[in-house]
Amino acid sequence: MDIVDRALKVAVEQLWHPLTNALDSLYQRMKILASLQVAFREGEWEFSRASLLLENDAIVGDELELIQADREQNFEVFEPLQQAIELIESDTRISVDNVSRPTLRPLKLLEMPDEVLIKIFDYVKGWTGKTAPFYELGNIGEDVKNLRLTCRRFCSTSSDLLLRFVRVELNPSSLSQFEEISRHPTISKGVRCVRVVLPLYNATLAQDISTFAQHNAQELRDLTETMELLLPHAVHAVNLHFPTEKVAEELRNAWNIVDIWESYAINPKDLVRETDLIYCGVLQEAHERYRQHFQEQVILRKDAYFIKAVAAAIARMPTVDALEICDFDYQGSWRTYSRSWIDQVSDKEALGQNLLVPMRWEQARRYELGDPPTEILVKLPAAIHQAGGLVTALKLELSFQRATLHSRKTKRI
Repeated sequence: MDIVDRALKVAVEQLWHPLTNALDSLYQRMKILASLQVAFREGEWEFSRASLLLENDAIVGDELELIQADREQNFEVFEPLQQAIELIESDTRISVDNVSRPTLRPLKLLEMPDEVLIKIFDYVKGWTGKTAPFYELGNIGEDVKNLRLTCRRFCSTSSDLLLRFVRVELNPSSLSQFEEISRHPTISKGVRCVRVVLPLYNATLAQDISTFAQHNAQELRDLTETMELLLPHAVHAVNLHFPTEKVAEELRNAWNIVDIWESYAINPKDLVRETDLIYCGVLQEAHERYRQHFQEQVILRKDAYFIKAVAAAIARMPTVDALEICDFDYQGSWRTYSRSWIDQVSDKEALGQNLLVPMRWEQARRYELGDPPTEILVKLPAAIHQAGGLVTALKLELSFQRATLHSRKTKRI
């Protein structure tokens, strides 16, 4: 019965406190009831512990009967007291509501605290909660943009929801934009996940135009062979409303381009026809731009400049807790340069753009074109830690990993 005695003692001590008005009296009673609830929770633990000790000890005879009788007596007193306290607590809460309601003034949305408004705007935006892995839903910003136009208060409390997910690639323009976001006083506070995309501009292709021509001729050959197999269903395969005759014509054009580029890789002086010169010009212009992109990557990788810049930017964004590193993304460079097969073979500009698509790491391995920037995988998380960032989740998604290990793993650090 010690627990009951302690609970009653707490209640008596609390009742002696002076009360100034009816609402204060009700609040004081709520405190007493809360103290009793704490006491009874402690009592439940003591009873449970005593039961475990009783089961584990070898107690028999009259001593066991006395202990069991004492336990039963305690529970007989304990249970009705607890039920009575719960009933009094429920009545007290109702009384508090009845007394305080007439004194409450109606509250408006703008009178809510900032943290409540931010939580509301989270749901308006499409809130996924902290358990959503790596914020894969991305940024749903249209509703937030509209909220920011409503009033200054809405603008200040919803601006940090514009970007929850940001990607940065291994090129100067992407890095510059990423650093600009990290320095924004409002938007930077809402970024939760950063995806670092590391597509490769290959040194061998950048330094040798003949290898560049042979590689792209092979890429176009493989794609054209696939389209040729699909010729009976080619209209549906390319998801365009072209007649089969049109697709067949483009197939012939594609094979012509393949032949020109393969010949260029062997001896460009043999190409003298007007058509040859047109597609050689496309190849040469694309190679010059490819070489520039490669040089930009070389500069960014020198002295770990890219690693340090990304780490410093992440450290400036206080809510970033997830990092993704991949070698391919359907946004960014791939979306900028990639074109469908039928666009490539029917439009010289689209063809040249497609030659600028950076390759995945698995492509470089398959064609034996050198090593990808694997040092970033190891050094970037360490650099983020050194810069003061706190990343608790790390995701690696690499094409060579899928090809060799056939798995995607998420690691929490």
